Amino acid sequence: MRVPGSRKSLMQAKADGADVRMVYSPMDALALARKNPDRQVVFFGLGFETTMPSTALTVLQAEADGIENFSVFCNHITIVPTIKAILDSPDLHLDGFLGPGHVSMVIGTAPYEFIANFYRRPMVVAGFEPLDVLQSIWMILKQIKEGRAEIENQYTRIVPEAGNDPALAAVAKVYELREFFEWRGLGSIDHSGVRVRDDYARFDAERKFAIPNIKIADPKSCQCGEVLKGVLKPWQCKVFGTLCTPEMPLGALMVSPEGACAAYYQYGGVKRQERPETAPAGLPPRKPGRAARPCRPASPSPGRGSHCAGRAAAGSSRHRRRRWSRPPPFPSAARRQSRSSPAADRHPGSSPRACVGSSCRRSSVVLPKWVGVNNQTLPESADDHRHAAHSLQRY
Repeated sequence: MRVPGSRKSLMQAKADGADVRMVYSPMDALALARKNPDRQVVFFGLGFETTMPSTALTVLQAEADGIENFSVFCNHITIVPTIKAILDSPDLHLDGFLGPGHVSMVIGTAPYEFIANFYRRPMVVAGFEPLDVLQSIWMILKQIKEGRAEIENQYTRIVPEAGNDPALAAVAKVYELREFFEWRGLGSIDHSGVRVRDDYARFDAERKFAIPNIKIADPKSCQCGEVLKGVLKPWQCKVFGTLCTPEMPLGALMVSPEGACAAYYQYGGVKRQERPETAPAGLPPRKPGRAARPCRPASPSPGRGSHCAGRAAAGSSRHRRRRWSRPPPFPSAARRQSRSSPAADRHPGSSPRACVGSSCRRSSVVLPKWVGVNNQTLPESADDHRHAAHSLQRY
């Protein structure tokens, strides 16, 4: 919904009055078409092989039910050519791969064998639980230490070696490979996408509505390609946390919560970087900053961030120092920090809202995110960490 398009995103189009709806399944879109026979319903199908079968089965169901006002704008992509394109990059900085568990549930582990046989990179198909990820990383590190390059399956309880035959049959019946597909951050990759076959052309939105083939490139300042190849860490991107945030993403890796940039932004302890004096190409130049007003002098108090006076000469616009560099672990800690920042400590005329991750000069209250306890008492001994893991929920 928030992916930037040629003129606007789908979310912006919805705000302008377009009928754009978020559904949990393509079958929900088919139900909308069934209830509104006088309107054309287009399902935006995207994702790797994980979501291909459900879209294919929906097309088959639409054909069986004779629903003609339903179509699919097919933007499904394939995992194997994409990994090969990354491996063929001359500036590759990756030593191994954590394989996608849900994609592998559909295609199996056999298609990844070329990664070990020809590129000598280890790969472990991983699950999604914390212990799954930790064990998968350990398995990769063990392969690297022992000088091995193999395809291992940590997610054996879900992923079969040969894949899911009914799902693969539906995909093969409805889709065919495209000659190439345009990727943001990676460019054009051969056979990395699929389209609807001629037998189901009446359900293909590209043919039904004559959609033009427009190439939408990332802004020049966006460095998603370098992040994907391991050349850069997300926070090293020129626009990370300033002009590119989950609320207003510029690059593909900031759009989805599963993207590397979005994950670092939410959980990596890095919220923003100072915008450089010289703006990147394609972005407006930075306006000259004004000298910040000095804080009133005050002596530090226990449990409270210290104040400063005379920092204006250095050009700093933030005078209050955070107590934590990361979100506090428990609600009581958040309440303590909230109580340690009374209204009397703010500058005159400041608003009570917090300016987390920004350079607001008027507010000095910092209310970080916190983790709540689900009505359970946390154990005090280190041996009870398993119970503690079940009692925490993210708010």
